[in-house]
Amino acid sequence: NGCSTDVTITVDEPTVLTASSTATPYNCVTGLSTVTVSATGGTAPYTGTGAYNEGIGTYTYTVTDANGCTTSTSITVNELPASITIVGAPADETVECNAIPTAPAVTAVGSNGENINVVFSETVLGSGCNYQIERTWVATDSCGNFVEATQMLDVQDTEGPVIACPADYTIDCNNPFIPIDSVVVSYTDCSNNVTVSISDSIVSGSGYVSQQVIYRTITATDDCGNTSSCVQVISGGDVLTEGECKKCDSEISLVVDPFNPSCVYVTSCKNLSNVVLKDINGWEYKFDGLSGYTGYFCHPSGLPVVDAWVKSGCYKSGDGPGYGHHFSLCGGSTGPVSYEASAGVNTYYEWIDQVSLGGINNQSGNDGGYGDYSTVVEGVSPGDVVSVQLTPGFSGTAYDENWRVWVDWNYDGDFLDQDELVYEGHGTTSKSGNFTVPQFATLNSDLKVRISMKWGGYSAPNESFQYGEVEDYTIYVVSGSQNMGAQITSDNHKGEGTPRNNVKSYEEVINDVSVGGIGLELGDVYPNPVLTSNGVFSLDIRIGHKTDVEVRVVSLLGEAVTSEVMQLESGANKRQIDVTGVARGSYLVEVISGNLKKTTKLVVQ
Repeated sequence: NGCSTDVTITVDEPTVLTASSTATPYNCVTGLSTVTVSATGGTAPYTGTGAYNEGIGTYTYTVTDANGCTTSTSITVNELPASITIVGAPADETVECNAIPTAPAVTAVGSNGENINVVFSETVLGSGCNYQIERTWVATDSCGNFVEATQMLDVQDTEGPVIACPADYTIDCNNPFIPIDSVVVSYTDCSNNVTVSISDSIVSGSGYVSQQVIYRTITATDDCGNTSSCVQVISGGDVLTEGECKKCDSEISLVVDPFNPSCVYVTSCKNLSNVVLKDINGWEYKFDGLSGYTGYFCHPSGLPVVDAWVKSGCYKSGDGPGYGHHFSLCGGSTGPVSYEASAGVNTYYEWIDQVSLGGINNQSGNDGGYGDYSTVVEGVSPGDVVSVQLTPGFSGTAYDENWRVWVDWNYDGDFLDQDELVYEGHGTTSKSGNFTVPQFATLNSDLKVRISMKWGGYSAPNESFQYGEVEDYTIYVVSGSQNMGAQITSDNHKGEGTPRNNVKSYEEVINDVSVGGIGLELGDVYPNPVLTSNGVFSLDIRIGHKTDVEVRVVSLLGEAVTSEVMQLESGANKRQIDVTGVARGSYLVEVISGNLKKTTKLVVQ
């Protein structure tokens, strides 16, 4: 039939095949980045897409669709720059050499929240009066990336030394004048060298007899030329006045020369007749045939004056001390003080055998618990160093004895005040040490020295105790060359001496014992060696009071082979211990009382 028709069809080209790629941040720990390749267009499915672990570099990936069409994509994997934040690093500043701040604690945090380790270092640049300190904090993350912060301190020295100015004081019997060359000045400063200069300006009050005031200026200069100063005020002694100016009586004023206590200034409202001065040794010297209303009188001995009698006007009856107006100076009218007793009860085992105190050397021997040697006097001056040597005596075994020495510096009848315990130590042999006479020591009086030797603990100064002995001596202090402060020293033997500078109460003193407060000593073990077949041996034990103790025999490995609780009487005890059947070898015998333990050796054969 020849019929026909038309059909139209469109053949479309697929969408263009396109590939793309992305990468996660480079991980410095694994050394990898995850690259993801994807495709659009073309005809799915695709090959070449997916995830790839790659290191640092540039990568090209080819993607093929179902029709064999291809395309490619490229990506570069880079290491990201470190992102570390330092927290708390201080800014640069200028500081004084005595006010350099402490380096602060600096922290650091990474961009992913990691706590970063921070290392601090400090370098001093230069020296002298002006220099720098460079402080550096370095923060390093786990990948080795780091950042740092720096602070520069400009250090300068523009301030003078800080002086600990000596306290003001008034010259009197207990506070003698301290000359310039004996003054000790304390200070703090950055410089290595500080020069101290001292000058006195003396101002006198009105009238012939007056208080003198000394303004002592102390100046300190450091290496950088900075200076500072302070002023100490030293007042002269009080003006003493007796009598009244009417009829035959006369008003008399007297003051001891603060720089020379052997001299006095005297003034009277009427004509002087005579002046009698008595020095510390009791020598009375009379100045007679006087005229005028004033005078300056010095005792020819050169020693301090402790009493004065002055006559003037028509008050002339009698002669010498006991007549005229009396002035008591520097303790001249002070009577002796009394002390509480202290003694040992039993001196069978030990006693004080010999005492050396400065120039005193007394071989006392056994005094039955107490020896009074108060008439044995050592003369000293403030600042003098007094040596002490103490020797025990024993009837047999040498025991560990506890020594104390006190001096009643303020002359108040006890030994419980500051710095009055001047020595303590313990041992089985002679002990030695020294102490320095303090500036505050009472002058011109018999100051008691108490020496105590006690077994079983340190004694209090007014204690009666079971074993040991006490001896008393005397120190007489006169004004002389001065050294500031009281220094107290003791044995140089390890563990056998303790400097004491602080006052203790009575309760603290009697409880301060070196061996637990009871005393415990082991004597002979016999027989030693002992036979295992007949293992009874004797042990000598000495203890300070009646109590129970545990006696153990232990191996060298610490294993107890026998243990027994025994009651001991105060003093010497002999006890028997049985180790029959114990294996041959070396052992330790332990005696235990509370926290106290003594040990001796035993051999079993």
